[in-house]
Amino acid sequence: MFKTGSIIAGLLVAGLLGAAPAMAQLSLDDIEKQMASGQTELDRVDALLSIEDANQRITAMGLLLQTGNPVYIRRALQLGLLSSDPDMQLEALKARLDAGGPLRFEVDMTALSGDGLKAWTRLMSGEGTVSVDGKQGTFILDMAGFDTEKRCYVQVGNSRYCLAQIAGAKVSFPLANWSRVQGVAALGPDGALTGEFNYDGYFAPVRIPLVE
Repeated sequence: MFKTGSIIAGLLVAGLLGAAPAMAQLSLDDIEKQMASGQTELDRVDALLSIEDANQRITAMGLLLQTGNPVYIRRALQLGLLSSDPDMQLEALKARLDAGGPLRFEVDMTALSGDGLKAWTRLMSGEGTVSVDGKQGTFILDMAGFDTEKRCYVQVGNSRYCLAQIAGAKVSFPLANWSRVQGVAALGPDGALTGEFNYDGYFAPVRIPLVE
């Protein structure tokens, strides 16, 4: 056993030492150049999204979102969702929802008590997480994207019903089919959807952050 362990340890050390020269080939100058190149690209993206003409800004955002480059797309969504330009915010909101993926619902249960607190806590305990003090809860819904036939956004694994529908800067969540949670959330300046959501007749503020 001792000999076998020694051999394995020796191979691991040899492998690490053998890999060291290859890793060391990347000099500090190389790292700085790559970092500068990446920052330059982001600066160019920022410049496109800061063009003074509103129509050109929207056009630039649409083109960036179509590049297929995850760095450009993430930056465009971030700046769009946080933009003071409502048109850019709406464009970014639609693009974020069209892309699908997980949405995190942050539930503020501070004002709840009695049966209302028990109901939301039960929901969070079964479908998500609850903070130690029992005042905050989260759950995640995985959105599959836009369904052209139903003209709404559907949930992964449950495409029979509408998960969300967008109307301007507001998104409605008719979640009765999933867990009897329903609500309408508006896009705010912090790039998050916020609104009052109803569960079994008890309302609680919900925040859905969209900016990574």
